[in-house]
Amino acid sequence: MRKILLLLCLVLVVSPALAVETITLPQVTADISFSKDYGGVTAGSSLTISLELPCALESLNNTNNNITVTADDATASTTVNLTVNGVAVATNYDITGGSSKTWTFVDFANAGVNMSVTYLTIVVEAVANATTATVLNLSGDDIALVDNYTTSYSEVFLTKPEVMHSRTLSFFTAKDVISITQDSDINLTDVKCSLTYPDHAISKPVTSINFESLNKSESKSVTVIYQKWGPYVSDFDKEVSDDEITITIIIYSFENITASYEFNTTEEPYVDYFTEFSKDNIKDVELNGVDVDWEDPSGVIKIDSLSLKEGLNELNVTYTKVAVAATPTYPTVYGEIVVEEVEWYEQTFLGIPVYIWVAIIIGLTVYAVIRVATRR
Repeated sequence: MRKILLLLCLVLVVSPALAVETITLPQVTADISFSKDYGGVTAGSSLTISLELPCALESLNNTNNNITVTADDATASTTVNLTVNGVAVATNYDITGGSSKTWTFVDFANAGVNMSVTYLTIVVEAVANATTATVLNLSGDDIALVDNYTTSYSEVFLTKPEVMHSRTLSFFTAKDVISITQDSDINLTDVKCSLTYPDHAISKPVTSINFESLNKSESKSVTVIYQKWGPYVSDFDKEVSDDEITITIIIYSFENITASYEFNTTEEPYVDYFTEFSKDNIKDVELNGVDVDWEDPSGVIKIDSLSLKEGLNELNVTYTKVAVAATPTYPTVYGEIVVEEVEWYEQTFLGIPVYIWVAIIIGLTVYAVIRVATRR
């Protein structure tokens, strides 16, 4: 019954194959300060501005984010059309010659532009007469980055994970490299992020990172060294048949990991389970149903590489029983006296064996018979 319960636990707890759990960046923020003059537009022509942004337009939904169009001062007025992401924000709008008109992101939203997207396509068309300047301004502090950037994580172990028989004794040191690449069309400054550690992290030496500036197509990395809890033995199970014994060592691992394992069956807590045991009698060593290689140096069982899954793992050690020698029989002992049965003829009388007394008696009888016979 216990075996069935353990198997049920494996089904419930072990998740599908996952990568090693590293530090991650749940959210990245940055300051944005972008201003560019795209120049004027001749009469009958248009200007298209296309930008991939690291954030949603709604994060820039204030009057500091805008586009300003300046009319040619050589004419009384210039008529323009303004389209943002396919939505008409201004149609046949007249700008007095030499003056400017500014449309903010609030105007974009009021016109029906979808502000959840992370791109900006602005078309300025000079319907009548020309414009002399088209200036786009984008700015904001601690803007949440949601697109057009990537993060990557890699981890190496500075100490090798080992399976220990106690949770508090199992830990190792990891080195995580956290990288970020900025792919939007604007440069960023004060790029900051908080770190999320795996649940089984012991130490958290760094809680946030500042990558400083991050230009278009630029990548930066940081390295964090910390400790994690390692795999440990959580329970044992034992099955005994007529000629063999299977010991199941239940190993809990916090993540998919490759660890080493070494244990001595004559020491606690193993000695209570490995009865009638000899390493020469081992038939199989299996982890989750797959054979593993093992060694036996210096009286221990050593496994260099255990590919553990996140959650519960079963390491089965199956061996045949050691043959027990027949128990020898000894004479019955009463105190210091050993009582043994002796044949009658080997017993003694006056220190002389009975069979000699018998021989003497027979001899004397024969002699007496002969004497009587000769006297007659």
